[in-house]
Amino acid sequence: MVQPTPDAAPSPECLDAARSAVAGRFAVNDLKHPAVAALAELAAQRLAAGRTPPDPALAGSPCKLPGRPAGRPSPATPAPTGASRHNLLKINPPPLPQVIYELELAIGDPKSSAKDIAAVLGLDPALAAHVLRVVNSAYYGFAARIDTLERAVAVAGLKEISTLAVSLAVGNVFSEPPAGNLVDMTLFWRHSLASGLAARSLARLARRSEPERFFVAGLLHDMGKVLCALAEPELAAAALAQAEDQQLPTFLAERRVFGFDHAELGGNAILKWNLPRSLAEAVGRHHDPETMDLDAGQDVVHLANVVAAGLGFASDARGLVAPLAHLAWKRLGLSTADLGAVAAALDERLDSLCAAFAAGSRSGRPA
Repeated sequence: MVQPTPDAAPSPECLDAARSAVAGRFAVNDLKHPAVAALAELAAQRLAAGRTPPDPALAGSPCKLPGRPAGRPSPATPAPTGASRHNLLKINPPPLPQVIYELELAIGDPKSSAKDIAAVLGLDPALAAHVLRVVNSAYYGFAARIDTLERAVAVAGLKEISTLAVSLAVGNVFSEPPAGNLVDMTLFWRHSLASGLAARSLARLARRSEPERFFVAGLLHDMGKVLCALAEPELAAAALAQAEDQQLPTFLAERRVFGFDHAELGGNAILKWNLPRSLAEAVGRHHDPETMDLDAGQDVVHLANVVAAGLGFASDARGLVAPLAHLAWKRLGLSTADLGAVAAALDERLDSLCAAFAAGSRSGRPA
């Protein structure tokens, strides 16, 4: 059977095969939950119609192949020593450029104008050029070309430019990416950007204040994976092996191998960068969104991660979707129809955003 084109309606046989294939992504989820069931069906329809990247488990048309087989049990990987866990918790991220701290101070000053913000951003010519490149991309879709930083700030807004600058700066701090068998940086950045877009869309649908801040949280939510792979590659490899062998979400395998997960590590790094604590909480607790009464946005980031992976934009070749926290879904007050709106936003903006971020990126191509 010929694989469907993006504009062709999939046949019933092709859709059934896509449903079977997509079920493998949700192997650790409760498919009886309305949101999970709706996301799985949406993912199957999109896969069958060719509107998302092929599932890594599919070698050809989704009309021909079954879903991914379940992982096989294996002995548990021995836990590391206390010293190893201590060292991992002491991992320091590479420093952010000084301009980011200056920018945060300027934006926090009510007397700052667009000219003032542009002057601060101009202290880092490479970052300033990258900001202008993204602002002029199809992602923003401004009718006229924007040639100056001051104009960019005036048109896009202070918060948007701040969000964009932080996102681009973090994307470039990892000058040497980890080994490809530990983190595929192309998949990693695509998933990160998809999660950022999904988080902003979900925040708007849930009527959260300042939805642009959720883009940064979604973008950075898996940063701990890169930090761990760079600092402790042997332990990172052990966690990945256990996750593969036992069909576990990566974060659960990490907890077994080194006592905490990439989310906690990423949140800790954000605190060391002196970025907002709410951002650190949103990143550090995105796999435990029900553990705090005070909502820093971890429920939004949690769902964004699930939706991005569920739609085929996973951070690794396994494509396994982390389990949905039912209370987080309930707290957001969304409907299953909202998932289609998030998917539409990804269709509209993800490719152009990946291309814009890739231009000038030193830490792998987010495209």
